[in-house]
Amino acid sequence: MIVSYYKIPEIEIKLPSSNSCTTLQSVTVSGTSLYSSVNDTVIIYKNGVVHSNYIITENNGSWSGTVSLSSSNDTILVKITDKFSQS
Repeated sequence: MIVSYYKIPEIEIKLPSSNSCTTLQSVTVSGTSLYSSVNDTVIIYKNGVVHSNYIITENNGSWSGTVSLSSSNDTILVKITDKFSQS
């Protein structure tokens, strides 16, 4: 019997910095992943609604997406989900 244990993938947002403010109408959100595999999915939310998805193309790879902003109260959240639906 072979048992494999997969760690839950993690992400780190590199840009923009946490709690940053901008006057731009769109921002690039980017970062890196840890314990991720090819085809894991990074999901970018704006105000709690899915805005875009990015498929990881290499183990522990980087990711990037663009978010259109519509108000001064917009909130961006990023999650990663692996092939086992762990996030």
